[in-house]
Amino acid sequence: MFKFDFVHDDGGEQHNAVPNPKDEVDQPVLTEISLIELLDTLPSLISYSPLQIPSSGNHPEIYLSRRDLFDARFQLISQNGTEESAQAAEGLKFLDAPSDLLPGVYEGGLKTWESSLDLVQVLSGINFELSGKRILEVGCGTAMPSVYLLRQLFAFDESKNAGETHLYLQDFNRSVLELITLPNILLAWYMSPSSASYRDAFQAGTGTDVGEGAENPPLPSSDPGEPGEFPINPALVAAFLQSIADKNLHIHFLCGSWSSYNIEHRFDVILTSETMYQLESIPDLLDVLWKAYANPPSLTIETTLEDTVREKLSLDGPKCYVAGKALYFGVGGGLPDFISGLEDPRGSKCPRRNGKWQVLREHSQGVVRKVLQVFWD
Repeated sequence: MFKFDFVHDDGGEQHNAVPNPKDEVDQPVLTEISLIELLDTLPSLISYSPLQIPSSGNHPEIYLSRRDLFDARFQLISQNGTEESAQAAEGLKFLDAPSDLLPGVYEGGLKTWESSLDLVQVLSGINFELSGKRILEVGCGTAMPSVYLLRQLFAFDESKNAGETHLYLQDFNRSVLELITLPNILLAWYMSPSSASYRDAFQAGTGTDVGEGAENPPLPSSDPGEPGEFPINPALVAAFLQSIADKNLHIHFLCGSWSSYNIEHRFDVILTSETMYQLESIPDLLDVLWKAYANPPSLTIETTLEDTVREKLSLDGPKCYVAGKALYFGVGGGLPDFISGLEDPRGSKCPRRNGKWQVLREHSQGVVRKVLQVFWD
C-alpha cells in the first residue's frame, strides 16, 4: 500500500492509495457549472466538523468548517433510485474504492490533503487585499485555502466600489464540487458575520420556510470550532446569494482537465496544493499556472492603464502559491519534478517562460512538504 498522508475525514486513520495503471482515458473538457445549478444539488441537511490548523508564528490556530465525508456518502446512498442515481453511483464508486486516487478518473478531491493546510498557514500570514480581485484555486477539492480567503472576505463590510471579486474553483470531478466544495463554501459564509442577518431572522421565525404551526429546526452555532448539522432551505440559499451580491462576489465552479482550460484573464491570487503527484500531468498544471499568472490584465472601469503599468513594473501583480510533497510514493511525481518543469519549460504546450520560486514554508518531519511562491519575470 502507498500512503498519501491525507488529513483524515472520519476517524483518525490515514488513507492508503493504490494507484491504478493509467489507461487511455479521454480527458473531460473543462466546463463551468453555474452556482445556481450546484445549489440545486444540496440536501436539506449537512453534517460538518471543524478542521483545526495549528498556530504558525504569531498567528493563532485556525478553525475551518468542512462537510463530513460520511455525510456526503449518506447523501449519495439516499439518491439511489432517483433521477440523480447515476451520478450517485459514480460518487459512491470514488468513496468506496480501495484507492484514494484513480488517475484520469478520480483525482482525490473528496478528502483534505496535508499541504492544503500548510498553504492556509502561509495565507494567514499575508495581508491580502482581496476585494476587487480574481482568485483561482487549481485542483481545489475541499478548497480549504479558498475557504480561508472567503472567511476574510465575508468578515469585512466591503464596498461595491472596490469592483467585482471573482473566485474560480476548479476540480477534475463534478461530484467533488457538488458534494464537498460547495458545501464548504456555504459553511464559510454561515460561520461569518455576513450570515448574521439570516441567523437573526431565522431565530425570530421570519427567515424560515416551515409551514404555519411547524417547529423551526435549531440553527447550529456560528463558531467554526464546533461540529454541527446545517439545515439548508430556500431562505438560507436566498440569503447567501444576496450576501455575495452585496459584496460584488462572483463564485465560479469549473470541472474537467487542465489540458482544456482556456484562461482568458490574469488572476491576482493563484493557489494550488498537492496537484503535482503525477508526472504526466505536471506540464498541464504548469501551463495553467503560467496562463493564469501571465495573461494581460483586462482593462475595466476598475482597472486603469496606470494599474496595468504598475503590474508590468512588478510593483504590484499576481501572486502564485504552490504547496505539495517532495515525493508521492507509487505515483511518480513531487515537488522536484514540478520545479524542474518550472525552470525548464521545454515541451510546454504554450510559450511559457522559465519560472522562479522561493520557499515560504517547509515541513521536514516525515515526507518533506513545502509551500512555494512561484513567479515569472
